[in-house]
Parts: sequence; structure tokens; C-alpha cells
Amino acid sequence: MESDGQVSGGAGRYATEQSTVDARVQEYYAGRTGWDEHARLTVGSAQGRVEHVRTQELVRQRLAPGARVLDVGGATDGYEMFDPAAWQAVLEHGLAPAGIRFPAAHFHDAAELAAEATESGLSGVVVHGIEGPAGGALERVPLDAPEAPELIDAALTLARALSTTPGVTDMSQHVLAIGTVSA
Repeated sequence: MESDGQVSGGAGRYATEQSTVDARVQEYYAGRTGWDEHARLTVGSAQGRVEHVRTQELVRQRLAPGARVLDVGGATDGYEMFDPAAWQAVLEHGLAPAGIRFPAAHFHDAAELAAEATESGLSGVVVHGIEGPAGGALERVPLDAPEAPELIDAALTLARALSTTPGVTDMSQHVLAIGTVSA
């Protein structure tokens, strides 16, 4: 193990030590980086609203009263500020450039997330693309823009219709695996 948290050798599937990732993700979501994740999801952009509404819909469809959810978050927003070399470092090594509000991350595609969820003991795993193919475009639409309500409705219609369509799932900025713990 090198001192910068990178794993030497091996398959290279995860380039950052998990405890380092965990600490950075916790710092990010606790607001210690200056980022307000709740505001991003609720008042920041049309994309955040679609992500928030759609995630709640998907989770509520499967939850029994009193059930608990494990939310393994990664990182959101901020990627449009990366230059290509910085973005490549995030994708290849899970390392966020210094000075931006983006924790270390590992980016899953739908197939990889389904395999990990199944390997961890979940059954009946279904992976959904949360925002659908229109989510990225909504990043640039302020929530208070006159066209935002219609665009949000259109994006939600696409996301609901195509959330598990092979190839389309990975067009979402966020994917969600839903499965059942075997008794």
C-alpha cells in the first residue's frame, strides 16, 4: 500500500483504499466541504429535482413499513468543472482533484452494480437509471426557470419508462440497485 491511498498491483478494480473513500464521502455529505447536497437535490437544479423524486419513487416501491435503506453514495455534481486530465484521474483511479467539491469515487455501470449487489447476497436485483437519458441536460436548467416544470415532467416520464432498459440505464448520472436480503 502506498502512502497516497493507491493500491499497488492487483487487478486495479478499486484504486483507492476503501477507508479513504469512506472518509471522503462522509466529509462530503456531512457538508464539511462547503457543499450542500440537500439543496442540490431540492432547490438547485431541475436535474436534482428529478434525481430526488425518482430515487424516492423507486425506494418506496420496494420498502415495507419500518424498513431501512443502505445508501452507498459516491459523488454528485461538480464534474463539469474538471479538465479532461482531472476527469480521467477520477474515472481511472477514484481520485478527486484538489480544490473541488467531489469526493473519491468508483463509478459503476449497471452490470457491475448488479453483479456486486448479487455477490453481496441480495436476490432479485434490478438496477435502475435514476434520472434517465435527459438527466444530464437538466444540470443546466435552474429550478426556477420558466421551462423547468415541463422539462422535469418530461424527464421523469423518460426515466420511469426506460429505467431498466439495457444501454439506457447507463445514460443516467446515477444508478440504483434494488434487491432483497435473503432470510
